[in-house]
Amino acid sequence: MTNPTPLPESPLAALFSRLVAYFLPVTYFLITVSFYLKTYDSAQIKITLTQIGCTAVILFWFCQLVLERRWPFEKKDLPLIAPFLAFFTSGVVSFLQSSFQQGSVEEFIRRVLYCFMGVIVISDFRGWDRHRRLLRWLLAAFGVVVFYGFVQYFDTRLFPAGQGVGIDPFVWRYAFGLRVFSSFGNPNFY
Repeated sequence: MTNPTPLPESPLAALFSRLVAYFLPVTYFLITVSFYLKTYDSAQIKITLTQIGCTAVILFWFCQLVLERRWPFEKKDLPLIAPFLAFFTSGVVSFLQSSFQQGSVEEFIRRVLYCFMGVIVISDFRGWDRHRRLLRWLLAAFGVVVFYGFVQYFDTRLFPAGQGVGIDPFVWRYAFGLRVFSSFGNPNFY
């Protein structure tokens, strides 16, 4: 049997591929640093960014796959994908057996989004340019978080509590005493 001729690359599929390549790292960055807003609602903003950003990335990825008419994984990817499939399956089984399905819908949706993000990184971030772009955005988010950690540290050490003077601009200044507050305080976002 002869090899079939490859399908010509669709310009629309290439557009969706580029959207995934750029939108996923930016979404990761925004989710990480969005907690540093001057509002008490920043946790809800972070959750909303997660839901909208990840859903958009998944939609772009599915559109790309449909237009390319390809299966996104190779046999060698199975050891990398298996933990995400196990985590997803565990979530589905847990959700279906839950006595409080209505109350656990939001956490179930986030679990599905997290699993898809990992699978998309495995399938679409194979090239060096995409690895580098993802790493740069993650390092930028890390830099923002570490910088703000230093701001908090020096604010609580150099400026006494109870005074309106300090270098921490946020409303939760001194809410945690001498401890440094991090946007990674909610382990669900790992």
